[in-house]
Amino acid sequence: MVEFLFLIIFMLIKLKANNINKETTLIIENQNNNSFLENILPITNNLTIKKKNLILGVIKNYGWNIIYPFFISFKKAGFNNCECVMFIGQIEQETINKISSFGVKVIQIERHIDARINSFRYKLYEDFLRNNPDKYNLVLTIDVRDSFFQKDIFKYYENYKSYLVLVIEDGYLSEIVNKGWIIDAFDKNIYKIIKNERIICSGTILGTSDKTLEFSSMIWKYLNQNNYSRKNWHDQAVVNYLIYYKKLFHNDSIIWSENKDGPILTLATANPKNFMIDSEDNILNGKGEIAAVIHQYDRHKNITKKILKKYNTHSIEENKYENYNKSVSSNLYLNQSQLIEDYNNLSLTNISNNNKIIPKENDNFYIENKINKKVKIVSFFIFFSILIILFIILFLVFGKFKKKKALKYKYKYKKNKINIFEDKSTENSHLIYVLNDD
Repeated sequence: MVEFLFLIIFMLIKLKANNINKETTLIIENQNNNSFLENILPITNNLTIKKKNLILGVIKNYGWNIIYPFFISFKKAGFNNCECVMFIGQIEQETINKISSFGVKVIQIERHIDARINSFRYKLYEDFLRNNPDKYNLVLTIDVRDSFFQKDIFKYYENYKSYLVLVIEDGYLSEIVNKGWIIDAFDKNIYKIIKNERIICSGTILGTSDKTLEFSSMIWKYLNQNNYSRKNWHDQAVVNYLIYYKKLFHNDSIIWSENKDGPILTLATANPKNFMIDSEDNILNGKGEIAAVIHQYDRHKNITKKILKKYNTHSIEENKYENYNKSVSSNLYLNQSQLIEDYNNLSLTNISNNNKIIPKENDNFYIENKINKKVKIVSFFIFFSILIILFIILFLVFGKFKKKKALKYKYKYKKNKINIFEDKSTENSHLIYVLNDD
């Protein structure tokens, strides 16, 4: 009887689908229906399974005042059919409750091995994906502290099969921080081979579930086998090593995303030409399009203030920015921070129909920064000119003093060459000049 009812329901669904578009997408929300669906799917080509997308991240020792832009933006970005899973450790219960209130699944972790969290996370990702086979379509592994969302990132990559999206930073592996990581983890010979390659960011990696599982397993295996997970070496060095040196993935299975035109922006070493801010504090890529994911925004003071204010809530105190800076200062890569300019001249912009960036000439923020830039240039030339004038004056004064001293010495030398005597032996005394022998 039950099977008969199921058959009737199925025929009604099929009839309706044929009348509309002859194609129906069925979203499986309950795994208990899998056995029934497996029996009926071979009967028709009009039904396809739409799996959920997945966001994976790790949070350790962070308070809500540091990570709230990530979760508030996740809720506002309009993700569809997406699940967010966070592995957490040493987090206060109040923060856990706030994270859960955004529909995020929280998994408590207790590490029983001596491994750094940025290395051990790949083991967590691997185990989770292995325990949930065929449940997810696309997977994004992402740093939580310094990232936020502006759009649904998965919409950009729905039409690809079995691939890995690797995010390319604007710099090269010869950059001082990445250079140090590679040499520490490997050696100078390997660094010389891959130093001219673009930086692959390990903080945002997207791909199909199978490729994400494969890559996470590969990274953790290499880290664990070589004891790198227990040392102060960064996983990003291993990611670049596996891709560029070991060449473990074919280029046809890799999609590259860059700041100049990609939906994921990595701002630490970003060229200011490849991103900008519009009048609503959205961050745009080099094409003038709103980027879906922003990573490493806290490397720029100007952007950080805007983002913390944009996603601020009444429960967040206004002085949290100062607390934020104190909390994360020890986690930033100091050498890299010294190389990064605070691009305070990021101006408000309008986007025209042809996607060209048109500055708002009447915008106070734009005008003020434009004036500041001119003042800096003029000040530099004035300072440089003063230095040249001072140098010329010192040169002339020193040269004149040296010449005067030389003439004085010459006169003294000539005077000392002749001694004058008065001859009194005769009535008509006269002067006798005797030359010194020395």
